[in-house]
Amino acid sequence: MYKYQILFLIIAFQSVRALLSKNKTGSKYLLLSFFIITIPLEFTWSVLQGNLKTFAGTLGTNLNITIPLLIVLFFFLFSKFKIKQKVKYSIWIKGIFAIYVISLLNPYNTAKFATFVSALFLVSHLIFFIYIFKNLTHREIILALYDGFMIICILQFFLAICFPLLGISQVTTIFHDSAGESATRMGTREGAVGLFVHPGNVALYTTVVSTFFLGCYLRNYKKKKSLIILVLNVITLILTYSRTAYLVFVIDMAIVYYICTNAEKAIFTIRNVIKFILPLSLALIYLVFFSPLSATFLESDANEMLDARMMHWFMGFQIFNTSPLIGVGINGHLEYMFTNFNLFGGKIIDDFFWENPIHNIHLIVLVETGLIGFVFWIFFIFSNISKAKKDIARKRNLILSATQIGTLIGVLLYGITGWAPFSNSILPFLLMVSFFTIQYRNAINSSN
Repeated sequence: MYKYQILFLIIAFQSVRALLSKNKTGSKYLLLSFFIITIPLEFTWSVLQGNLKTFAGTLGTNLNITIPLLIVLFFFLFSKFKIKQKVKYSIWIKGIFAIYVISLLNPYNTAKFATFVSALFLVSHLIFFIYIFKNLTHREIILALYDGFMIICILQFFLAICFPLLGISQVTTIFHDSAGESATRMGTREGAVGLFVHPGNVALYTTVVSTFFLGCYLRNYKKKKSLIILVLNVITLILTYSRTAYLVFVIDMAIVYYICTNAEKAIFTIRNVIKFILPLSLALIYLVFFSPLSATFLESDANEMLDARMMHWFMGFQIFNTSPLIGVGINGHLEYMFTNFNLFGGKIIDDFFWENPIHNIHLIVLVETGLIGFVFWIFFIFSNISKAKKDIARKRNLILSATQIGTLIGVLLYGITGWAPFSNSILPFLLMVSFFTIQYRNAINSSN
C-alpha cells in the first residue's frame, strides 16, 4: 500500500478544490469531505502496541493516531480551535461514556488496554464531529456528505470494474496489502474490495450510502446525479458477491423508500403486509432461488460459513454466561476467549475463532457489555429509527433522517452475520451519521 503517497494526493486534491471553490459554496465543507474519503483507507499511525495475545476485538489493540485526531490536534495547536456554543451532550453520548467506565472497571475485562484503544477512537471522532457541527452549517454538512460519498462511490465503481469484472487483480492491493487475499476470500470466490479491505465492507458501505442518495433523490437534492450514483452503487454491490449484502440492500432501500413516502403512516398494518411486506418477501425469494445471483447463495461455501458462525456464536454465549450483566469488556472478547479456554471444554478450536471477532455485532455487544449495554444498543437503534421517521413526517431534517434510518437498518441486518459495522472502516460512518442527525434533531426540538 502506498499510504503516504495516497494521503498526499488526497490532501492535494482537496486543497486545489478549496482554492478553486466559488464563494457561493465556500470550501469549509471540504474538510469533512476529506475525512469521509480517508475512512475506507484506514490511515493510522501506531504509537503503542498492546501486550495481548489476540486481536482482542473489532478495533484491535494498537493505540493509534487517526485522521480525526490529527485534524483536531492541528486546529487546537495552529488555529483558532473554537466551539462557538456550549456543547450539549445527548443521552446517548452520556450512556456510552457510562458503559465505558463500567467496562474499564470490569473485573472480567482481560483486555483493558484494548478498551482504552476503542475509547480513544470514539472520543477523537466525537471531538472532530463537535468541531464540524459548530463550525459548518447544515447545508455545508449535507454538501460534504454528498461530496465525500460520491467520490468514494465513483472510485469504487471503477475499481469493481477492474476487479473482479476485468480480472485486474493489481488494483486490490493499492490501498490495503491484505485486500488481495480478501478479494478472493482465500480462494473460494472473488469479489470487489474497492477502497476497503474486504468485499463485505464495500457491500455494507454501498448499502448505507445508497440510502443517503435515495433520500437526496426523494428530496429533489441533486436528483439526476443521485440517481446515476444509485445505479453505479447497484453495479458495485453486485460485483462484491456479498450474499448478505444483497438481501440487506433490497430490504434497506425498500424500507427507507416506504418511510420517506409514507412517514405519517404506521408501518406494521395488515394493509402494509399485503402491499409492501409480502411483495418484498417475494422479491427476496426470487433473489435467492430464481435470479441470476441465486448461485451465489445456493452453490457456494454458504454451509461452511454458517457452520463457522454457529461455532463462534456458541463460544460467545458461553462467555455471556460468565458475566451476563456487564460483559467482559468493550473491544476485548477475543482476549477473554483465549485466556479462558476451559469454557469451551478444552476442545481444539481452529485459529479462525481467535483471530476474527464474532460474526454478529449484536452478540459482540451482548458479550462485551452485558445486558446493560445490549439493552442500550437495541433501544438506541429503534428509538432513533422512530424519531427519524417522525422527523420525515414533519418534513424536517429529511436527508439526514433518511440516512440514519438506512444506516441503522443496514447495520442491524448486516450485523447479524458479520462484524464489519464495528470495523475501523465502517464504524466512523455510523458514528458520523448518528451524531449529526441527533444533533440537528435536538437543535430543532429545542428551538420549537
